[in-house]
Amino acid sequence: MKHTSRFTTAATLLLAILITTFGCKSSTSDPGPANLTTLQGSWKITGITVDPAYTYLGISVTDLSSALKLVGENCLADAVITFNANGTISNNVATQASCATATNTKNLISTFFGPTTTYSESGNQATLVTGGQTVTGTKVFTPTTATYTAKLPTDPGGNPVPTTYTVVLTKQ
Repeated sequence: MKHTSRFTTAATLLLAILITTFGCKSSTSDPGPANLTTLQGSWKITGITVDPAYTYLGISVTDLSSALKLVGENCLADAVITFNANGTISNNVATQASCATATNTKNLISTFFGPTTTYSESGNQATLVTGGQTVTGTKVFTPTTATYTAKLPTDPGGNPVPTTYTVVLTKQ
């Protein structure tokens, strides 16, 4: 009987050693996907907010992307913005059927990402130059998005109200 007991004890000890050695997860955690580091490439605009709120037809609006949908403009869903390696920005708004009558969306996109816009990046900042206007803002990256925040001297309606715009871009 003692022989069986020693065998069981030895087997249990060996099993415990094997589980401890090979069965446990590594103490180092998986860092997950790396954050993006540049705006270069193609993006969809997945969010635009303003602060302070913009008043449109008597309604205060901070989430412009949702407000555009409410007035029947679905152009943002189809618009792709491309930051080219040569420092220029292009977009596909002119070729999208959903953008043909989306005047507000086209104006908003042109404010930041028009066909004559150029950009440069340095650290956590990006500078956009369009129509003689230079806008420098901060950029924050995740593995799939870039958030660009900049202050313009006007609100979405062109009124002289200093407004902070936050644009969320999702990598394509």
